Amino acid sequence: MPKAAPKTDPKSRYFSDNLFSLMAELAEEIEALPSGLQKRLNGVADQLLSEVYSQAKFERSVPATQRPQ
Repeated sequence: MPKAAPKTDPKSRYFSDNLFSLMAELAEEIEALPSGLQKRLNGVADQLLSEVYSQAKFERSVPATQRPQ
């Protein structure tokens, strides 16, 4: 299950409320699967979340004028 969004300044948050909602929905769907599939899909979901975090962190580190359009 995804953790609740931390109470921070919205400008410093990496994840949107929509992303948390989608991750919660994905977690519920994964829980309904057989345990072997759950483990594999949880691993993929963790990798996806890590990639989203890394991309958001990178985008926040690059000045807006240098970001790819």
